[in-house]
Amino acid sequence: MNAIRTTHKTYEFTHPFSLDGYAQGFQPGRYSIEIEEELSAGIGRLDFRWVKARLYFTPRSGAPIEIDT
Repeated sequence: MNAIRTTHKTYEFTHPFSLDGYAQGFQPGRYSIEIEEELSAGIGRLDFRWVKARLYFTPRSGAPIEIDT
């Protein structure tokens, strides 16, 4: 049985920024980040390992933009 935990955080960027692997830059603003981790049993301990991250940005006008990583 694999347990999944999801963490939500919000960050505000005051300047344009870029992410490795994406040709386009991103504009300043408030971004919501959703991180999925899966419980993984190691030798003598339990760990959560990163599975997926999603980045959401809502422009002042328009629908939210989802960026999967």
